[in-house]
Amino acid sequence: MARFIIKDGTLENAFGKGQVTIPDEVKVIKSGAFYCFDAVILSNTITPSKFNKSKFHGTVIIPETWKYKGKIKSDFLSNLSAVRYKDMEIVIDESENEDFLTELLNLLSSDKVITAEFLQQAKRRTTKDSVYLMLCRKGQEDCLAYVKKSFMRFAKDSIDRACITELKEFESYGFFTKANTGKLIEYAFTREKNNDEIILYLLSLKDAKSGFKLEEIDKYIELSLENTVLTVATLEYKNKYFTAEQVEAIENDKIEKELGFKERTAAEWKKIFAYEIKDGEVTITAYKGSDLDVIVPDSICGKPVTAIGDMAFSPNKPRLKKEVKETLIKLKSVYLGENIKKIGSLVFSGCESFETIVFYDKTVELSKFGTYNGNPIKWIPLSIDPKNRTMLIIAEKPICKKPYNTEWEDITWEKCTLRKWLNEDFYSIFTDEEKAMIAETTVVNSDNNKFGTKGGNDTTDKIFLLSIDEAEKLFANDTSRAVGSWWWLRSPGYGQSLAADVHYYGSLLDDGYRVCTDYGVRPALNLKF
Repeated sequence: MARFIIKDGTLENAFGKGQVTIPDEVKVIKSGAFYCFDAVILSNTITPSKFNKSKFHGTVIIPETWKYKGKIKSDFLSNLSAVRYKDMEIVIDESENEDFLTELLNLLSSDKVITAEFLQQAKRRTTKDSVYLMLCRKGQEDCLAYVKKSFMRFAKDSIDRACITELKEFESYGFFTKANTGKLIEYAFTREKNNDEIILYLLSLKDAKSGFKLEEIDKYIELSLENTVLTVATLEYKNKYFTAEQVEAIENDKIEKELGFKERTAAEWKKIFAYEIKDGEVTITAYKGSDLDVIVPDSICGKPVTAIGDMAFSPNKPRLKKEVKETLIKLKSVYLGENIKKIGSLVFSGCESFETIVFYDKTVELSKFGTYNGNPIKWIPLSIDPKNRTMLIIAEKPICKKPYNTEWEDITWEKCTLRKWLNEDFYSIFTDEEKAMIAETTVVNSDNNKFGTKGGNDTTDKIFLLSIDEAEKLFANDTSRAVGSWWWLRSPGYGQSLAADVHYYGSLLDDGYRVCTDYGVRPALNLKF
């Protein structure tokens, strides 16, 4: 039998063992009051204020007539091991959280029908999704709406568990659509290649709902090549929908559109590029295709493509799909048409395999521009100036280590020995044809913004180093600046005998280091188009 210490409606402590029922006169429960009990029975009239600050040990038993309103706080759940309702225990594991318990208790205490079957399922699989799924089977409209909204997650989970019964349930609810069926087929091919039954079932749904496009069925055939049953099935669908003559006509149409002989539709363009139209001109904002060699069209649906937006081809662009990000990292070449007037920042940032750009009919192979000490220099593009027809590029990695200045003395970029070496000795490695492509650049040598150290006079250079400001704006983050060694910037540090640099891990060090130190050299230059 339990004994209670209650003062002014506050339960300060309870003594006993086994299980205990909270007295109706209790308004507030002091933390730790029930540590010695295996189970606590909630009364029919209890409110959240009576247990939110409490710490229970063991199981909470909910009466069949219990009504709950409110949200449970984490203190209540800290030592809870189970919830029992109608003699059915739902075990709580470490993955459960406050939101789930709140939702579960709300459902259990509602007027809706909760059956033993539901509770058994909840015991085996105590997750928020399983609660909703079980209530769906009871025809509860709010739960049906929730599962429909989150259908792709539910369906993928069913595929992962090879549960075709659940997929058929979803079909009976009308959750499958033309769009999501195709996506689930691809998912099933990659996750459940050994489960022919699920893939064949999904293919039959696709057949019944919308049929197959040639590019879809060809993709499924490719994915099923190692499985004879699935290969035969996908080939049968192809033969059902397309004759040999139709296949040839579709392939020819695709080739003509890729070569620009025939205009794509707006829907076809949107599969390849995200774009905006303003004042009759198109701005490409993102690449969504799968080709590693990209042609930016001169026009889309009759409107000229005049601009490329910030990070349009960058895998660092936020909210990209995984497959698109992987494509952009491997991107090899881009053709930019003659209508381009404006190009944003960080367009190719993070394109690790980028080699060739064609701009104004001028081709530049960034992996074959200049050779130093017998090694071809690989360059990465930082920005493009369509107005001046130039592209700023920088060596992918330091080509060597050299001091900013051979003597440790007060110095500026204008007078340092590294500038002289870059514009004389290093410049001499380029062929006459390559030299003709290198633009003379007015290099602005600003003072150090933080310390006020003088940057010196502006210079005119063919080869130069980036400034602190350029290194900050032209790279997406520290990771994209990191090359596994320290490298020089041309800006001064906190003193005139120090030069700014980039840390081994890519952070900018505007206080700088002694100019006589051997640090990495990453030449930068502007190419003419």
